[in-house]
Amino acid sequence: MRAALAVALAFIAGGIVRQLVPGEEPVGAAVSRPEAGDARIETQAAALAARFEASARDLEELPALPEPSAEPVAVTVTDAEIEAALQRWRSAHGTSAGVPPIEIRPPEASDTEDASPLAALPASELAAALAELGRFSEGAQALYEELRASGRMDDLISYLEREAENHPEDAELQLELGTAYLQKLFGLGPSPEAGVLAAAADAAFDRAIEADPSNLEARYVKAISLSNWPPFLGKTGQAIEQFELLIASIEERGDTGPFVESYLYLGNLYERTGDHERALETWRKGLALDPANEALLAKVESESR
Repeated sequence: MRAALAVALAFIAGGIVRQLVPGEEPVGAAVSRPEAGDARIETQAAALAARFEASARDLEELPALPEPSAEPVAVTVTDAEIEAALQRWRSAHGTSAGVPPIEIRPPEASDTEDASPLAALPASELAAALAELGRFSEGAQALYEELRASGRMDDLISYLEREAENHPEDAELQLELGTAYLQKLFGLGPSPEAGVLAAAADAAFDRAIEADPSNLEARYVKAISLSNWPPFLGKTGQAIEQFELLIASIEERGDTGPFVESYLYLGNLYERTGDHERALETWRKGLALDPANEALLAKVESESR
């Protein structure tokens, strides 16, 4: 850099001399020349040129500066250093009642007004809230929707995967994990990832049923999930089997509970396979258990025409 400056100074000095000293025409430019007899100007020009040349020599004799590093230098300041600096400032200036002390927050804390309130909640609390609301309640569905919108579904799934792996005997944890897979799937639409999530959900429901064969909810969700697979994938038979097992358990208990819709789904699957007689029989059995069920009533009336 210094060598370049020296060359530049020499160039400038030469240019000035050429412009001021008679007999030196600048290249490519027309300038007005002082009168040949003006000795004072010639003397000043010569002195100025000498000063520039001396400066150029001085620059050349200075030791070279180190080349700048190509790598940027990262400057980091810890929270402790910031807090110490703030304390020193407060000690020097005092704290005014109208100016509260500055609060140092972690970098991930958001200052935007539209930040989701879910952003700061641990995944464990999200899972607990969903369990408290009930997986299929309107409140739980609204919460799942917010989790999808805020990008927290992956956090929830990662937490449930760890818990389910650590507690394979806990049927409820396996069921929660399978349900979370399906809830993420709902936000994707048809895609390769959706197929992976559906298979993972089915495996989680299998683990829940294995851990607790009497867990009707796990079998119910598994059957519904299988019934939504495209027919060409060959899951219809498995879905029918799961609904038949579920209905057998319901009738053995003598209480449909929240699973009366199983008759509607099973009848629909029979209809899909062309077995209209069994479809109608199944819908009628469900309607006898729940006469106010409009979906079952519509199916019975439609098939009876």
